[in-house]
Amino acid sequence: MRYRFIEAQRKQHSVRLMCCVMKVSASGYYAACGRPASTRTERQTALTARIRTIHAASRDTYGAPRVQV
Repeated sequence: MRYRFIEAQRKQHSVRLMCCVMKVSASGYYAACGRPASTRTERQTALTARIRTIHAASRDTYGAPRVQV
């Protein structure tokens, strides 16, 4: 979560300064940038995409109880 915030704000503020303020190491931030997404994150992203597709196919009428993957 912290790394995503730093990534989003890196054009406005120094990465080193934000890392210092958020009490994370800059080297940890840069290491996380080069790391591939975890298997769990990839599965969650795919599941979210499927749920959004089902919801859109129902013309945005299906709610959580009716959307079953």
